[in-house]
Amino acid sequence: MVTATVDGRGKLIEIKLDPKALEDPDASLLEDLIMTAIGEAQRTAEAHMKEALGKLTGGINLPF
Repeated sequence: MVTATVDGRGKLIEIKLDPKALEDPDASLLEDLIMTAIGEAQRTAEAHMKEALGKLTGGINLPF
């Protein structure tokens, strides 16, 4: 119903709303869906960044 896209730093760059999400008059439900989509996009971006960094460093844990 709601899809969020973030960049590698976790900055929101796009959000898409399924028209069905707008049919429900309960604004708090839509707010929750948006917050969940953004949080999930940020977690996914962080996981991808860690994976890519791990490949570059050969699995060595760096302090940052």
